Amino acid sequence: MSRYLKTKPSLPTVNDLPTQLILLILVIAQPQEATARLFATSAINASEDADSLRFQQVFESLVGGTWTVSGTWSSGVPLHQRKQFEWGPRRAFIQSKTMTSSNGTDQWEQHSTGIRQWQRTEKNVLFWEFDRFGGVTEGRVGFVGEHTFYYEYSYLVRGQTLHMRDTWTRIDNDRYTYTIGQYEGEALQQTFLEAEFRRMP
Repeated sequence: MSRYLKTKPSLPTVNDLPTQLILLILVIAQPQEATARLFATSAINASEDADSLRFQQVFESLVGGTWTVSGTWSSGVPLHQRKQFEWGPRRAFIQSKTMTSSNGTDQWEQHSTGIRQWQRTEKNVLFWEFDRFGGVTEGRVGFVGEHTFYYEYSYLVRGQTLHMRDTWTRIDNDRYTYTIGQYEGEALQQTFLEAEFRRMP
C-alpha cells in the first residue's frame, strides 16, 4: 500500500475567490443588499480617490522653483526661510527641503527635510519634518476650500502641549499667505507669525 494517500482536490473557499466574483455572487443571491454594499464601497473608493487627487492638485502648484519667506515672530525674532518641493517616485509623496538664514541674504543652511503623503489606510494626508537637531515634527495636512491647506501638529513648550497649525492660503500662482497659530479645536487662540511665501523668479 502506498504511503501517499490520494485525496480529492478541495473546492475553493470564499476566501480564495477574487473580490469581483464574490460581488457578482452576492448580486445574484441577494440583489438588493449586495447592490447597496456595492454602491457604498464605490462611494468610499470615490471619496478616497477625490482626497488623493486633491492632495496632488494642491501640492502640484508648489512643485518647481524655490519659495521664500521673510517675517518676524511674535517674539521679535526674524524668520528667513526657503523651501523647495518635489514629487517622490510615482508621485506617491511630496519631498520638501527647508533652508534658513540668520539675515536672509547669505549663509543659507538646510534646516529640515520633510515628507507629505496621502495614506489610504489613515484616510488622511500625513506629514513628517526631520530637522537638523534630530527632532521630528509630525501630524496631518488639512484642507479648507480650494485655496487653503494647513499642517496640524502638537508642539511641546515648557511642559505644555500646544496644538498648532501652519496655514498656507493661495493668493496667486506665486504667492501664499503664511500663518502659524495655536488652536483649541477650530478656534484660533494665538498667532505667532503672519508672513507671505513667494516663488523666487
